[in-house]
Amino acid sequence: QPSNAATNAAISPAVSVRILDSLGNPTSSTATVSLAIANNPGSATLSGSTSAAAVAGVASFANLSLNQPGSGYTLSASSAGLTAATSAAFDIGSSATAGFIVGAITIPATTPATNVATRVRFPQTFPATPVVIVQGDNQNPDPQAFRIANVGPTGFEVLQVEPAGCSGCTGAAGAATVHWLAALPGVYRLPNEVSGIDAPGPGVLVKVGSVSTSASQRATARGGFVGWAAPSWQAATFTSVAGSDFSSAPVLLTTLQSWSAANEGSNLTTSPLALRGASQLWLTPAVRNVTATGFDVALESSSSDDNAGATPGINAPETVGYVAIESGVSARLRANAGSLIGLASGTATVTGTCSNQTFTYPAGTAIADPNLRGFAGLQTRNEDDGGWIRRCGLLGTGGTNIQAGSYVDEDADLKADRRHPTAETAGRAVFTGDFTTTPVSLASLESIRQGDQLRVQFSSATEAGHVGFRIWGRASDREAFRALHDDLIVSATGDGMRGQNYSRLLPAAGVNELRIEDVDVLGHS
Repeated sequence: QPSNAATNAAISPAVSVRILDSLGNPTSSTATVSLAIANNPGSATLSGSTSAAAVAGVASFANLSLNQPGSGYTLSASSAGLTAATSAAFDIGSSATAGFIVGAITIPATTPATNVATRVRFPQTFPATPVVIVQGDNQNPDPQAFRIANVGPTGFEVLQVEPAGCSGCTGAAGAATVHWLAALPGVYRLPNEVSGIDAPGPGVLVKVGSVSTSASQRATARGGFVGWAAPSWQAATFTSVAGSDFSSAPVLLTTLQSWSAANEGSNLTTSPLALRGASQLWLTPAVRNVTATGFDVALESSSSDDNAGATPGINAPETVGYVAIESGVSARLRANAGSLIGLASGTATVTGTCSNQTFTYPAGTAIADPNLRGFAGLQTRNEDDGGWIRRCGLLGTGGTNIQAGSYVDEDADLKADRRHPTAETAGRAVFTGDFTTTPVSLASLESIRQGDQLRVQFSSATEAGHVGFRIWGRASDREAFRALHDDLIVSATGDGMRGQNYSRLLPAAGVNELRIEDVDVLGHS
């Protein structure tokens, strides 16, 4: 029977068809058997040798493959004068597991009644549960944010929500466009492909993780919140990897990964995931003291209706996911499809009024407004009223320049207005298109000269959708890098979140600089 396989990969072991007599006994037939797709959930094409002559009653097909992912494929076998047969069902998965994906989705309008979450499916499956960051815009004029739940290797659910007690809110909102980013937890670098293998320096540093916390912040000066625990912060530390630590504070993006019914109450249902009316307890991430080594985090509850829950306060921990991206970046990243996608990042001052920040991408970066994917995160909490960040503009301004706008929103429940006049620091990261890559994290590299040879020893921290490595070298920056070997150093894990060790003795006369290239399952590097 056919086994599960990846797209465009040979089904292994080989598919075989046994010719039986009318009583179900084996035969010695040499008839020609043909295979075709019977059930075709992914509209795939069957490639390889689809006809084969039986030998001793068995026809074998060693190189069959399908070019589209799908669940529940079946094959039909036919031969002149014989009764056709259909195989057991099998699945074809994506040919590469993902490590970092950026995308967008438009979710439906909401009503004052029950609203069901929208399921977002990743274009490629992750080998483990990723961290998901979502960023909405200001299409809904009411105080509004987005909650996610049921995050897994294949996707997540998202719903736009409004706070309880919201002044003037009806619970009804139009369709909204949500930009989302999903990344495997870990420390890795995204490939900066400005000049291929000769690009100066390493790729864009990214650190991804999550924090479970019950610490909360609120507007203590405005009263209410009777019975709540005192406001507090929880410290979070970035994973440290030699040679892959931030030199300064990164752009920090955060999103709640969980949605506890112990906090939200009976208005949250899980099958399907839906919310009746407003969100209560209204929670968003609060962040302060972002540095090169970590940050403080809490659950922002200033816009909660303090009498909304049956029990005052935070009744269960929530998980805050974070993606920290090197700040001050202007890069082009090579996606799995081979296209070059721009990434720019930086920080700026924001208030309750929309403010724009200009980013410039490397020459040759394609800019199209509908393809831009923008993210922002508050790096400070200077005003006691808290608040959360919303996107208010994202467009090209000519050449390789774009403007990204955002502002701090609040709810007029415990105070008279939604103004946020106090300056805050916002971190922003903008991609010029949907992006998928399979990152490899390098944990260490050592080279030992042995005459005209180099013993190169290196270790990886993570490898996702990975095939192997090539090592390049050059004498100085006045030369181009050259490959130091012809073969591929085959990955010891391929798909895993655990480190692997490698060692290779290479001819390297005159080589003073090394660069390691990683190659994914699609042949991209």
